[in-house]
Amino acid sequence: MNSSTSNFQRESHRALLEKKMERETHILLFAYPVQGHINPMLQFSKRLASKGLRVTFVTTTSIGNSMQVLPSHSINVEIISDGSEEAEDAESIDASLERYKLHVSQSLPKLIEKHYSSRYPPKVLLYDSVMPWALEIARKIGIDGVPFFTQSCVVNAINYHANHGAIQMPIEEGASISLPLIPSLGFDDLPSFLCDKGLYQAWLKLALNQFSNFQEANWLLSHKPNAPILKCLASKGLRVTFVTTTSIGNSMLALPMHSINVEIISDGSGEAVDSESMDAVLERYELHVSQSLTKLIEKHNSSKYPPKLMVYDSGMPWALEIARQFGINAAPFFTQSCVINAIYYHANHGAIQMPLEEGASIALPSIPPLGVDDLPSFLCDKGLYPYFLGLVLNQFSNFLEANWLFCNTFNELENEVG
Repeated sequence: MNSSTSNFQRESHRALLEKKMERETHILLFAYPVQGHINPMLQFSKRLASKGLRVTFVTTTSIGNSMQVLPSHSINVEIISDGSEEAEDAESIDASLERYKLHVSQSLPKLIEKHYSSRYPPKVLLYDSVMPWALEIARKIGIDGVPFFTQSCVVNAINYHANHGAIQMPIEEGASISLPLIPSLGFDDLPSFLCDKGLYQAWLKLALNQFSNFQEANWLLSHKPNAPILKCLASKGLRVTFVTTTSIGNSMLALPMHSINVEIISDGSGEAVDSESMDAVLERYELHVSQSLTKLIEKHNSSKYPPKLMVYDSGMPWALEIARQFGINAAPFFTQSCVINAIYYHANHGAIQMPLEEGASIALPSIPPLGVDDLPSFLCDKGLYPYFLGLVLNQFSNFLEANWLFCNTFNELENEVG
């Protein structure tokens, strides 16, 4: 082979490589720093990466510094400032949201500009729909902007019509709402934000503001999250008590539904220290909740309506023993989909060898073959997530002893697995 032919082949190869680089799409995904928003966008990031797209997942300092590095090399993680270091203990929700927007509006453009001058400039900013102002940032830099609606289409439709004045707020108990393509909705069927504007003024504004400029976006993406089981139970005439703990309960505003009682029990969070390990956190939580939950059941047992059933988060299998001590029925609630539960179940029974190697494929009953990017992050690198891996696998330690099982799904969604 002569030198001219060799040079021609090298130039051809370089041209093909450059064309491939031009075609490769780099997407930035920017999630609002709340777990219920991060999880669906993170899972979507993994799906995009599995299709060969270049993905950068963006979060902020208020939660990003506590996130473990993703075990998937196909997803890059960037943390930008949201001014959380300037937050004060007495900061109002309005002030918190204003600070967040101010700092992110400065740090997000800097991040995009940094990547824009890189080998793979971003083509799309996929942002959480509760941050509609992110569309303007994308527009100024000249990339496409796409809102991701993390709530269900029904909830989005309700908020959309409320934003356009089709729902008079606050909604009175006993009222019925009729909206296009949606069955008639009662008071207990509606998002809490709409039922009492005074309690949730800042969050109501956040929910309705999603639709301020969404029609200017290039595309719209939506997610199907879990259904509100508490409202469903209460709407059937059952007496429902929702139990939460002091670490989150004291910051929760009272539910605007008279059909649901809320009880706050101790989880020992007042004894937490900054250097506390995750093992210590989980041990403290189980110890204190086991004691305080027992006292709560004893209190209700001597009331006019003693409890007959305890529905507990499947991540707390030890709650089953507490229910058994009082002779009441118990049912774990698996908040994730049946497919995810099935994967964890088989992993717990040794059907999946961990840690998984990149490029591996897993075959499980009633589930299509799964690659590493299709699997929960906890399974991909045991070293990164030892505590949470134990937590998710432990869900199946005694679940067969429960009276019933509740799953976050419906037959049409996961017919084979469900």
